[in-house]
Amino acid sequence: MYGLSVNMAMLIIARLLSGIALGSSLGTFTMYVVEITTPKARNSLGGMAQMAIIFGIMLSQTASLGLSKPPFWRLLFAISGILSVLNMALLCFCVESPKWLAMNGKLADARDSLQRLRRGTDYTDEFVQLTSSVMINSTSELAMGETNNGTKTSSVIDVLLGRTPDNLRHQLVVTIVVMASQQTSGISGVSFYSSTLFNSISKSGPSDVFTIPTLAHILSSVLAIAGTLVMPVCMVLAMYFGR
Repeated sequence: MYGLSVNMAMLIIARLLSGIALGSSLGTFTMYVVEITTPKARNSLGGMAQMAIIFGIMLSQTASLGLSKPPFWRLLFAISGILSVLNMALLCFCVESPKWLAMNGKLADARDSLQRLRRGTDYTDEFVQLTSSVMINSTSELAMGETNNGTKTSSVIDVLLGRTPDNLRHQLVVTIVVMASQQTSGISGVSFYSSTLFNSISKSGPSDVFTIPTLAHILSSVLAIAGTLVMPVCMVLAMYFGR
């Protein structure tokens, strides 16, 4: 939709849809990694999500140096669609989460998935631990259900209006504010507005926009490359010293 946009409204809609897709996929990916990896590899593989984001920003910034002029900007936006189709095709080869299968009573399928994920290693103890944790969680949920028998289930509207027994509205508002602040500050703001910031610093005028790539584009690409190079170092430090 980016590449086919003919007005600002289509660009805004495309940006909104891509943002929703990014937010939902990032959360799903993180949960999937946690469920399929061993505790030893969880930190390193969990950080790959942020590494992929930084690497994608770097690729888009460097590709924009040669594809920002009309009509090549449409090709630049179309690349994201191609990568999305490729991602959907590769999802067919992903192994289902053993934990999710066990939670849904598919123990045989959970064992098969764990065998594919731990190929060449002894996974018996891990499978026993997985099934035991699932049974304990199921028992706890069942006990809570019997304890709260007859209690009305709260909806999202009840939480927003403060009609829950523990009044969870405060916690919900705090979480929403923190997540929104995360996207409107820090490296996100630097990445989104790097071209504008560098244009103001380099005193570029309106006519300089047609001399692509401008100094702002080049500096933004350098910033993205620097972030990509620093990210692996931070991941190694996190694995060595812990969080």
